[in-house]
Amino acid sequence: LNSICSTNGVLVSMTTDISENQNEIIVAAQPNPFDENATVFFFQQTEQRVTIAIIDILGKEIQIANAIYPAGNNSINLSADALKLAKGVYIFKISSDKYTASLRLVKY
Repeated sequence: LNSICSTNGVLVSMTTDISENQNEIIVAAQPNPFDENATVFFFQQTEQRVTIAIIDILGKEIQIANAIYPAGNNSINLSADALKLAKGVYIFKISSDKYTASLRLVKY
């Protein structure tokens, strides 16, 4: 991992012995809050199988996908009508064999 920091106007760059998590998944949604549709973007370092689900406030889980996604940027479109989502707060959960990420979504 490369580390860059600035102190007193001096820019220092060095390589550390810390390795980046190769299984980490980064997730974001747009728009959030949403009304009809939302697009969830996720990034992963390696190709891997991921399970994608939405969980409502009562804990009911709706599985959206269980597939192998390539390394890099990916996205999935959510339709409130198709998923029969009422107004409220949901947890978008994406998980692989080694990592789980979640994101709060608000349907208005």
